[in-house]
Amino acid sequence: MKRALVLSGGGSKGAFQYGALRYLFDHEMQGEPPAHYFNIISGVSVGALNGVMLAQNHFTELTQLWENITTNDIYKGNLHIIRIFWRLLTHKLGVMNNKPLQDLIYKNISLKEVDQVHCDFMFGSVSLDSGLYYTFHTHDFDDEDQFRHGILASSSMPVIWPPVKEIRNKEGIPFRQLVDGGIRNVSPLGDVIDFNPDEVVIINCNALDFKPYPDPAKNMIKIAARALTEITINQIFRQDIREFLHINDIIRQLPEGVSIKKADGTFFKKYKSILIEPSHDLGDALDFSRYKIDSHIQDGYEAAKKVYQSSFEQKT
Repeated sequence: MKRALVLSGGGSKGAFQYGALRYLFDHEMQGEPPAHYFNIISGVSVGALNGVMLAQNHFTELTQLWENITTNDIYKGNLHIIRIFWRLLTHKLGVMNNKPLQDLIYKNISLKEVDQVHCDFMFGSVSLDSGLYYTFHTHDFDDEDQFRHGILASSSMPVIWPPVKEIRNKEGIPFRQLVDGGIRNVSPLGDVIDFNPDEVVIINCNALDFKPYPDPAKNMIKIAARALTEITINQIFRQDIREFLHINDIIRQLPEGVSIKKADGTFFKKYKSILIEPSHDLGDALDFSRYKIDSHIQDGYEAAKKVYQSSFEQKT
């Protein structure tokens, strides 16, 4: 079976993804390495980080990362209004410093190790210069630093963190001012369909509804940041999920022998689809407190358990 994994963005809520993946590793993979169980892995933002670790078969390292991660491992700074004004006055392109995240990526990610596994791994990023969304594949790179900077670019929430100034693929083509791929109306879900998988597993770490901050007047900056980084990206991804599931449901109901042709001349295919997502808002994407991370991991594990057990009961 050709199986694809799609991972959304969500900052610290990537711990929910890890919790769901933990359940799959314990109960579904049956000892099979992640990059063999999933033939295709696609992600944006924290989904790109989790995805590339799986594509290296580094599940043990991914476990250690999420079980020990702190705010200091991801960024420096805060959303205090004085700090923001100072960053603007000094012409900084991001409110916070993401040098710790860059160091984490350099420590844990290797293009060579992804190449050795032969898993189709891809991630997305948007250029603030061109306004275009770019899907990057492992085979687009032959330089470790360029590949790592690409993952950093996909993880760079706009406004919160500065864009990556430039990366170059192995042909030397430059891509400039790159940020989180989730801000355009393209999601990693669309990327995997071109590979014609038999099963698509989607782990979305954002719930349908967001909780408002209890005191909007005192949290204006946080609300603005959340609107730019979470709400917009979440709605784009959810729209893609709804469209995919709707079309798939129509195709699955067609009589035997009946098919629908796409605009490019190929035919729509029935996919086995598995959607894992939280039942409630997980909160601030920049909250890497130990309590929140552990809670997200548990939520992800339980959500995956519920989905797979429900699927098993329907079969029997």
